[in-house]
Amino acid sequence: MKNGILILLFLAFIASSPNYERDPSPDENAKIFQSVSSVLAENTPPPAPGDTLRIIHNNERILRDPGNGYGIVNVRVLSNSIVSKYEKFEIGVKLSDIINTRVGNYNRNDTSSRSQFLNPYDPEDISLEAYFSNGTTTKKINGFYYLDFERAWVGGKKTWKLRSTEYPWRIRFSPDMTGTWSYYLVLKIKGTENSAGEIKNPERTVTTNPYSFTCKEGSNPGYLETAPNNQYLRHHNGESFFAIAQNIYWGNIWGMYSRWVPWLSTGTHYKNNDLLTPYTDSLYLYLDNFALHGGNFVKIGMEAIDFQLEWEVLGGYYNRMPAAWELDKVFERLERLDLYLMLGVQVHHEFRPYKEGCSWNKSLYYGWEGSPYKKHYSKEDFFSNNYLKKLYKRKLRYIIARWGYSSKLTSLELATEINNFFHFYQANGCAIDPKSAYWTNPTLMRKVNVWADEMADYVNAINNGHPLLVTGSYTQLNDFDNWRDKLIFNSESIDFTSYHYYHHFEKTNYHRFKIIKKIMLAYQKPFLLSEAGTADKTLERCTVCNLHNTLWSTALSGAMGTGMYWNWEQIEHENYYKEYRYLKSFLDGVDFSSKKYMSRMYHQNAERTDYSMPVSDPDIEQFELIDEDREVLLGWIHNRTRWWGSLTASAFNYPWCKKELSSKARQETKRWPTEPSAKNFRKDLIIRDLKANRTYAIMLWSTRGRGMLDQRIAKSDRNGIITLPSWLLFDDTNWDWAYKAELR
Repeated sequence: MKNGILILLFLAFIASSPNYERDPSPDENAKIFQSVSSVLAENTPPPAPGDTLRIIHNNERILRDPGNGYGIVNVRVLSNSIVSKYEKFEIGVKLSDIINTRVGNYNRNDTSSRSQFLNPYDPEDISLEAYFSNGTTTKKINGFYYLDFERAWVGGKKTWKLRSTEYPWRIRFSPDMTGTWSYYLVLKIKGTENSAGEIKNPERTVTTNPYSFTCKEGSNPGYLETAPNNQYLRHHNGESFFAIAQNIYWGNIWGMYSRWVPWLSTGTHYKNNDLLTPYTDSLYLYLDNFALHGGNFVKIGMEAIDFQLEWEVLGGYYNRMPAAWELDKVFERLERLDLYLMLGVQVHHEFRPYKEGCSWNKSLYYGWEGSPYKKHYSKEDFFSNNYLKKLYKRKLRYIIARWGYSSKLTSLELATEINNFFHFYQANGCAIDPKSAYWTNPTLMRKVNVWADEMADYVNAINNGHPLLVTGSYTQLNDFDNWRDKLIFNSESIDFTSYHYYHHFEKTNYHRFKIIKKIMLAYQKPFLLSEAGTADKTLERCTVCNLHNTLWSTALSGAMGTGMYWNWEQIEHENYYKEYRYLKSFLDGVDFSSKKYMSRMYHQNAERTDYSMPVSDPDIEQFELIDEDREVLLGWIHNRTRWWGSLTASAFNYPWCKKELSSKARQETKRWPTEPSAKNFRKDLIIRDLKANRTYAIMLWSTRGRGMLDQRIAKSDRNGIITLPSWLLFDDTNWDWAYKAELR
């Protein structure tokens, strides 16, 4: 019956329509659009997967909306029409031909049609918005321009092939509440002027009818947010979360760009041919193996060699759409693997100069010399110029529109290693010119702080999909006490603090713990050591001890996760992933979100503070984490004499390692002459800061995958101390132990 009514209404509408031998007048246009809208609103059911919603379309002939052909033609549901909480609901949108032509003019850089450009990446040119409501809350979700691709082989080399799509505009949304959600779309298009400055086409706004979909309960615990203790994270449903974390920072799909972007010549722009090897599949391998062994949190960066959206053209991402398509696939994989993501939006590498033998940058095109900013702007301009700030916000808007639906997108790192953005090399050698140093320029530091605050506020203003935690990072915070008031972490809009620490000397665990605690106490926010390691690939290949010690010492530092190790290729090559599994089994079941935890270090060189205590024993270091009620304590005790510089040849992975590393070890012992030689011994386990005169279960754990090895019941003395004599054997195979104390 409804279909019959729709047909009758449609025939009546056609009979009353004006003659299409001429263009309809504006009044007729408005009536046509209103008539079609009212018929659809009354008779169009909610869309099913794959259904096409005929919003302003009739018998293959586009009906004019009030903007003379500027409008929405079709809307199609590309996901399930019934989705679970935090699952992606996606719709595709087809716009009218005249809009597509103007967008195509921009993508082709057709200089003959500049007056007819529509930059699909600039919301001031064209924007598509969706408003979702469940009767309780309304969320505005920005749409984004999408191009579809497939991987292809051209001339024996891997690249991308553009695939046609009827729906190059997309809306992605993940509901966080069950029930019925209604939504409608709003399209806004800027007007155009002729050469005389006369308005040729006015600005237009087109609004669709409301449609709906259903959200049901699911198994996804939701996005991550700051826990009430302001120290760790938790899921949106309240479940505790501790980040077993690692860097898998880039996919290096750069080699494929040289074949997608025609003007990128390997002879002109590349300094090293190893950039021509696409590693995206290796990225998937790293993610798969990391998740398989208990990893749950990764950092991936948007760099010029892979997922950076804006490089060849300021304000335009057309050349980078294959990277966005690849990143779509990465997010799909993160969803399947249950991995949460910290996305590095702007990396310092792209602002650092290239110098032969001195730079991380492997290509002139990759660093400051290839930057689109360098043509007209300085490095400082990036943080202070209003136009460049607008462009950066535009990029944030696109990122959130395209990937903000995912509960796995946890954090945006606005800038990595902020202090390294401004370096220039001295004329002779590889030393950094002190005049370009960030730490000696208070004006520059203030500009960066204002920029970070503005960008964080912008993210918080547009992330209606779900909250995104915002941060930035530094390195070289040795003089932290003098700089603490000058860092971006003072802003209330920065959600957690982040730091990078690379060292490989024996006292690394001790020095790293001190700076972590200083940062945590200064800002009272969650902390993440978002880069860690030795920055020495040979050392990483030869022994796992540096990764092992980093994971255990940082996990018990009070940080919201483990230190994020940098050398992911060596971890894969040497199959070190089991180290993550060992730590995860120890931490499983600990509720990190509901209570505050205090961390403490015991070390011969430690100062007596609230978080550290000197001990007379020079052979061990001890790190503990205890909850505020002193009911649960986690600990790690390590034989300090066992570090990579004291290992015998048989303890390394390869026969050549001892010879290769001996000179580095001598350099370290020269710098740190008190470093001990390797020893074997038995030690008491001393646990402090417990409740006085109470009974605890003490569990001894292997850090090498053998689980819990022993359990004893002991009572603390009047000072809250339990001593278990000679319980710990340190020898060639047991360099460290983990333990738990639980109140009975």
